[in-house]
Amino acid sequence: MRGARPIDQEANRLGENVVPGRSPAGPRLVEPPAPRRSALARELRRFINANRSASHEVNKLCAERLGRVDGSSQFPRHLDRLLRPAMRVVDLGGGKHPAISPEQKQRLGLHVVGVDISSRELEQAPAGAYDEAVEADASSFVRPGSADLVLAQALTEHVKDTRAMWRSIYATLVPGGRTLHFIPNGRALFARLNRLLPEEAKRFLLYRIYPESVQYLGFPAFYDRCSPGETRRVLREVGFRQVRIQPYYSSNYFAFLLPAHLANVSLQLLAQAAEDEDRCQSFVVEAMK
Repeated sequence: MRGARPIDQEANRLGENVVPGRSPAGPRLVEPPAPRRSALARELRRFINANRSASHEVNKLCAERLGRVDGSSQFPRHLDRLLRPAMRVVDLGGGKHPAISPEQKQRLGLHVVGVDISSRELEQAPAGAYDEAVEADASSFVRPGSADLVLAQALTEHVKDTRAMWRSIYATLVPGGRTLHFIPNGRALFARLNRLLPEEAKRFLLYRIYPESVQYLGFPAFYDRCSPGETRRVLREVGFRQVRIQPYYSSNYFAFLLPAHLANVSLQLLAQAAEDEDRCQSFVVEAMK
């Protein structure tokens, strides 16, 4: 929160000379000095970091003993399995964080078209990441029969009409082409909270709890048909075949407070044990035209 203007700065603006801690009208109490507020912020940051560190250890234990892993970290493995030399690829919503590195692109001789709703995001992509950068909405971008692979990582939840997006992808793919997406589950607790909180409130909290999120957040999330079951149904209605969904039962949205993280992990492990894919935290979907 932006602090009030110090009283001596206000007096200087008025052309008056005052002693720090006094107003032009006489002595009075003023706000606590900035160093005290900074000390409180530092203590809060230490508390959050300690909780995040402990939550990380919980995740490590669950990964080692129960095979519980985060879906976002597994997306590159799914992508590597599909990539072939000289493929024509469309990266939807990659922006400044393309799913395929310039080095991998060059090594395989790929032709990559980057599509993002923000030209500013595309301009910040690493040099050589895209052969072509296109400012367009994922639900309306269509280049009939031009791509062997259309991929997106954490884009689908930001699309207002996912059915239109899947239709556009289907039209863009060549026969036998594939699409690959990493999608946060719209039925997960964090997604439900995301929809309830006002956009400004979400950014305020996330930027202070997870400062690194400034590099990745910025677009509102709608979670339109973003559960595994809904996604499978829409893909088949559009015409895709060989629809494969890999659910993941791990997320770190509550890692800033260890008790909340432990409670969430317990729910995730129960869903994983029950193989309830619609209660997963995220999933990777692959389908063929």
